[in-house]
Amino acid sequence: MHPAGGTRRVFKQVSGLEAGPVKAVLSRPAHQRVTPTVGQPRAKVNEKGETMFPENNYDAGKFTDIASVWGNQLWEFLNEPSIVRSMIDASDNKRPAAEAIAPELVERFGNDIKQDRVKQFIGFLIRQVMEQNGYSHTAYGQQTKENPVFVKASRYSSRNE
Repeated sequence: MHPAGGTRRVFKQVSGLEAGPVKAVLSRPAHQRVTPTVGQPRAKVNEKGETMFPENNYDAGKFTDIASVWGNQLWEFLNEPSIVRSMIDASDNKRPAAEAIAPELVERFGNDIKQDRVKQFIGFLIRQVMEQNGYSHTAYGQQTKENPVFVKASRYSSRNE
């Protein structure tokens, strides 16, 4: 028995001298943040607490690391009239918006666009574009058809429906 009344094994576990069957805490994140390139626009937080990139006025949310590298290019791409039209057409046909633009994404940005975190960021931006165009989020995780980028994506519907 330990002088404080517990066993030595319990004392070691409680005091941190012995790890036992617990999860280890790492001193740094599992994935490193990307440092913004010199000359990239600095993000600002708006009155709602959203991280906004000034040149293109989109919310980077929890994707500030990806936005510093991909944000402006993706936002401009997703707001091109032909791309918006493709996403709206897919949505009107009850298909995920991302499904319609995947080939153009790969053509414009290459295979780097297929990284999971980048795809999540694209979905986050698509939602903002669709909402600005009068559509609301309807469903998560909808299966896509023969898609080079997305296996699953969100679906949107017109607010007028």
